[in-house]
Amino acid sequence: MAETPQSLGLRQLVHLGGYTLSLNPASISEVPFRAETAERVANAFTVVDRPYIFAGAPDVVQKFAWTLAWPSVNSADYNVFTEIESLPGFFDFTLWKSLFETFSGDAVATDFIMLRRLAHIVTTPPAGVTWTPVTKVDGSVVSNPTFSADDATLGTTLAAFGAPPSAASPSNIRISYTPMFKVRVVSPRRDFSIPFNEARTLTLEEI
Repeated sequence: MAETPQSLGLRQLVHLGGYTLSLNPASISEVPFRAETAERVANAFTVVDRPYIFAGAPDVVQKFAWTLAWPSVNSADYNVFTEIESLPGFFDFTLWKSLFETFSGDAVATDFIMLRRLAHIVTTPPAGVTWTPVTKVDGSVVSNPTFSADDATLGTTLAAFGAPPSAASPSNIRISYTPMFKVRVVSPRRDFSIPFNEARTLTLEEI
C-alpha cells in the first residue's frame, strides 16, 4: 500500500472532543487490546478463545488505549486540559489515521457492523487526504457498501452490501477507513519543573 499522510507519523492535529489545542502532543502511544484469550495446551498448540458476539460483528473485536504526552504545555491550553479532565462521560477522538476491520462473508449476510464511525463524516477532516473507505472482498477492491449510522450511542457504522459477499474464505471482507472513536479519560498526569514548565500526559481509553 502506498504511503499516505494516514499511514505515516502524526501529521494532523488530533480531534479531541471538539476542543482546540494550540499544540499537538509530542508523542502518542497507541495500544490495541483484542477481545480474546490464548492458552497453550499440552500438545503445544495455542487455543484462542473469542467471545460469541452479535451478528455482523468483525472477526476480531479490538479496543484501543492511547497515551498522549506534552513535555511542555502552552499556557493557552491549560484550561482546555482541565476541562477535558473534568468530563464525566465519553467524547469523540481521532488521530486521522486509518485502520482495517475484517469480516467473514457467508454468501447470505449483507450487513456488517463496523465498531466505529467514519471520522470524515462526523467532523470536517484535514485537507490533502482522500478519506473515502476502501473495501476489499476476496483480495479485490470493490465498490464500497452503503455506510450509515447503526447506533449513535455506541458509535458503530452499518456497512450494507447490495449483494451478499461470497464465502470463499474466512476473513475475506476487509474495510479500511479512518475511524472516530468514543473515549473516556483515565489517569491524567501533570509534571511541573523549574523554570516555569508544565508537562501533561493524558491517557484515553476506548469505550
